[in-house]
Amino acid sequence: MLRRKLYRDLWHYKGQFFTIFLMVFIGMLAFSGIHGYMDGMDESAKEYYKEYNLQDLWITNTNVSDSDLNDLKSLDHVRDVNRALVLNAKLKGYKDVTLETNVLEENTISKMYVIKGEKYASNKKGLWFDSYLAEYLNIHVGDTLKLDVSGQTLKLKVKGLVNTPDHVYFVKDSTEIFPTHQNYGFVYMSAQTFSDAMHMDVTYNKAYVDVDKKNNVSSVKKEIQRDFNLA
Repeated sequence: MLRRKLYRDLWHYKGQFFTIFLMVFIGMLAFSGIHGYMDGMDESAKEYYKEYNLQDLWITNTNVSDSDLNDLKSLDHVRDVNRALVLNAKLKGYKDVTLETNVLEENTISKMYVIKGEKYASNKKGLWFDSYLAEYLNIHVGDTLKLDVSGQTLKLKVKGLVNTPDHVYFVKDSTEIFPTHQNYGFVYMSAQTFSDAMHMDVTYNKAYVDVDKKNNVSSVKKEIQRDFNLA
């Protein structure tokens, strides 16, 4: 008797029952999809950072000297150290475009992922350009660009369009929340290219540190802060 009443009530309220079931089903489907998408992005990011060797620590100073470099490399748990000169330049011929210009001694840490063009090498003359900004500005491999660096003009050919793991989130200043990829980007070039174009030696103001294991990052950081005067 109760079973027949149950079936009768279910049939009577079938519209409401189906509507609730459909809402719950869609909600669970959306949650599962978003959760799976975020997990996938997280795993992809971890693989990208690992393959292209995102730096564990970075040091900013007016001059990271040769002796500083050797001392940093001799620290326990430090696997490698790269130096760079990082400064802003204006892209001539384009309205209000600023480029973070990275002058590299070598590129074994935070390595470039080449979208188009040639693989980076320190003995190649030219520059490697932010792929997202290049798409917006319609810049291609083989184009010759002019950079205004401290009043001097560097005329260099684009050898490749690249992304790098330390520029995944990259904004001009604190007034921006998300990257626009319209008037601010980055370029890379070798120290030799910069020296030849500017007729001066490179003074490095950045050091990128690769630590052997994640749980050693904190101890290496404390040792650098305690023992090194990089001024």
